[in-house]
Amino acid sequence: MADLNERYRDRRGPTDVLSFPAATEGWPPEEPPMLGSVVVSVDRAVVQAGERSLAVRDEIGRLVAHGLLHLLGYRDDTSSGRRRMRRREDRYLRPEGGEGTQR
Repeated sequence: MADLNERYRDRRGPTDVLSFPAATEGWPPEEPPMLGSVVVSVDRAVVQAGERSLAVRDEIGRLVAHGLLHLLGYRDDTSSGRRRMRRREDRYLRPEGGEGTQR
C-alpha cells in the first residue's frame, strides 16, 4: 500500500484506502458505468479499528464507503469536505441501510 500511495499520490508511507477512477473510454454504452477500484489496506484497518474500538469489519466497511465516495467525486482535502464525507459515510453505514437503500 505504501508503494501505491507513493506511486499514485506522491506520498510516502502507507495509507488506509486508495481509489482509482475507471477509464471510461471504449466502455460499452449499454453497460452500467464502472466507477473504478477501491484498494483497502487490511493492515491499516486492523490498527485503526483498535484505535477506534471498532470491529475490523466495521472499519473496513467505512474505508470501502470512503473510497466509493471519492469515486463519486467527494473530496476530503478540507475540513468541510472531511465533515461532508463523514456524514455520508455515517448515512450509508447505518444499520438500517441509510436512505434509499433497496432491500
